[in-house]
Amino acid sequence: MLEKNNRTPRANSTGSSVVRQLAPYMVLGSQLAASVLLFGAVGWFIDEAMQTTPLYLAIGLSLGSVAGIVHFLRSVQRLGNK
Repeated sequence: MLEKNNRTPRANSTGSSVVRQLAPYMVLGSQLAASVLLFGAVGWFIDEAMQTTPLYLAIGLSLGSVAGIVHFLRSVQRLGNK
């Protein structure tokens, strides 16, 4: 009869602590991209409604970039202070 191996693999405690420390920083890139995409999408919808292509798309992408970078820098500064 085959016996089950009841041992569960344990994560390296130093490796998991590094991941926990880096986790808040790993989210920042996706937040920056989401900001640019969201503002760009709003600009695109306004352009479609008003037939002003690509005026509001460019404005939306610019505002999204500025807002995303400001949020990124504030978050990095706040995380650096912890």
